[in-house]
Amino acid sequence: MTAKPILEKHFYHDGRGPELQRVIWQSNGKDLLGFEYFNPDDEYSLANLKHIRLDNVIAYSMATVDVHGCNLANANCGGHI
Repeated sequence: MTAKPILEKHFYHDGRGPELQRVIWQSNGKDLLGFEYFNPDDEYSLANLKHIRLDNVIAYSMATVDVHGCNLANANCGGHI
């Protein structure tokens, strides 16, 4: 299974992609609530800062495609050193 892009109209790339500004965690430091970012052609101003809010997310990966090739982990996956 491979991941498919979502919300491409709002969260797109031009080369390396959007620039992450902040990861937002719940106060317990365990639950991921969302992200703030700028798209590649945005001017760095508060008016252009984009937000993604995560609701009811069961699992997530913060590794890039460079790390895992956009393959989703499942019970058949194993780590190698």
